[in-house]
Amino acid sequence: MTLHGFCHCCSWLVRRRRVLCVSEVARQRQTLANMSQSKPAYIKPIHTLVASNARVAEQIKGRLLFVFTETLKSGSEKAIAVMVDKDKKFALKSVLVLEAWNPADQGRLRKALNPLEGKVVSITNAKIVPKGKSIVFFDTSVKCVFDQHIVGAACPDDDSYPTQLPALPNLKSASSLSQVCVVTLVAAVTEEGQAVERTVAPNVQKPVANLKMATGSTIMAAAFWEGLAEKIGAAKVGQVYRLDWVLIKQEAAGKYSLASVAATAVELEEGEAAAAVQDNLADPSKMASMSTQYG
Repeated sequence: MTLHGFCHCCSWLVRRRRVLCVSEVARQRQTLANMSQSKPAYIKPIHTLVASNARVAEQIKGRLLFVFTETLKSGSEKAIAVMVDKDKKFALKSVLVLEAWNPADQGRLRKALNPLEGKVVSITNAKIVPKGKSIVFFDTSVKCVFDQHIVGAACPDDDSYPTQLPALPNLKSASSLSQVCVVTLVAAVTEEGQAVERTVAPNVQKPVANLKMATGSTIMAAAFWEGLAEKIGAAKVGQVYRLDWVLIKQEAAGKYSLASVAATAVELEEGEAAAAVQDNLADPSKMASMSTQYG
């Protein structure tokens, strides 16, 4: 009786433990499900990023505008990706460049981000460093080094994230820049310039078109190289173009010039966007040049 009773007791305890184990597993699964549905990790606005030895604990969220591989003068390559967040107050400071130099990291960047181009993405475990000699957007002082520890993931689409780079309000605003950088702007052609061949090195010639572009009462010299030379070399006075990722550099105190780089995109503007620029142009006799060359 005692043995028989003891066996029944043991059997009941085993069954009870099994029930408790199953119940515990179910509880843990529910906890994980609740966690996945809880408030997402804090999003770090791009304009608040600073260089640090520690990786960013929060996610960086934005629309991935483009991925590009640039061949340098030395023949080496670097891969970049450009994302923009939805902050309107600090729009010009809300563009982040992700950069990879060594071949392995370049491959990782392209593999991870090429499929996400044009989408809203989340970047986690980001490594933010000083921009160094890299050319970044507007007056940003940092960049993100892309390596094997960074994770990029697609997010649900959100119309509040812009699909284009933020444009400078006008050329005059370039006077606030203290470093060579790339910008986006919408400006009118005030002086045409056909594509011509220019010697850039011994036995090396490249096509270039030199024009004058203007907003308001400000004119700036612009040089468009290689593939863009023919396209914008056909531009006519009065036409308005959107210049994305165009280099702007200071020539002297208060003097600047524009130049295309490998990732520059140029598109003719029409309709309201063009009319807004054209209607705001000053009389040619009242325009002032911000460049030392061609103006």
